[in-house]
Amino acid sequence: MKSFPIPRPVRVLLACALWSALSAFGPSGGAAWASGALADFDKQLRAWDRDVGDIDRRIESGRTGSLEERDLRQRLKAIVDAAALERDEAQKQAKQSKGLLDSLGPPPAEDAPAEADAVKKRRLDLAKDLADFEGRVKQAGLIIAKADQATAKIS
Repeated sequence: MKSFPIPRPVRVLLACALWSALSAFGPSGGAAWASGALADFDKQLRAWDRDVGDIDRRIESGRTGSLEERDLRQRLKAIVDAAALERDEAQKQAKQSKGLLDSLGPPPAEDAPAEADAVKKRRLDLAKDLADFEGRVKQAGLIIAKADQATAKIS
């Protein structure tokens, strides 16, 4: 039986879709998987950063021909496309987390009665999720900017 490799942008899209589906299970189901997804994102981010750096160094060497430059440009485009998918999904998740956090309203004032422990915990979890997603947006944006700069160096 012949196997067909799945392109990286499609794998990222599938992972994002799976994340969306699992996050629907609430704080216990989605949160456990989210820590794994964050580790996967960090691993992917390091790989993108390494690849863009390697490509940039190759371009800077000045020893590339037109065929290699075309290949490097395609590799950079694939990285940009995958990072853009990740960024867009993280923006969507950040918006959802912010909406949920906003639905809780502001935390009670110091002189007001304390809120229930479950609400307090949920507020902290949502704030952490929001910070994580916003961080992913920024990190993916940085990879895109680095790849765009490297692409601009190709003659």
